[in-house]
Amino acid sequence: MKTLIMALMTATPVAALADTGGLANYYESYECRPSAYKALVGKSLGTAEQTIAEGPKVRIFGPGAILTDEFNPERVNIVSDDGKIVTRVYCG
Repeated sequence: MKTLIMALMTATPVAALADTGGLANYYESYECRPSAYKALVGKSLGTAEQTIAEGPKVRIFGPGAILTDEFNPERVNIVSDDGKIVTRVYCG
């Protein structure tokens, strides 16, 4: 019975997100706005840093980085590869 209750409790927020346009709209409701930075993918890390220098909280990291697990919906995460090219931009 506890398993069923826990399943229902955790499924409700996901269902609510599906009804409102999904996770993309959920993230866009925060200051981070990842779609505003989508064009940075494929650009140099220096270009990315200059583009968002005046923007929201930023965390830049590459392969092998050790990160904390806390979710901050107002923070932009910029992921780069070994060549310092942006591979991903997301909130969190």
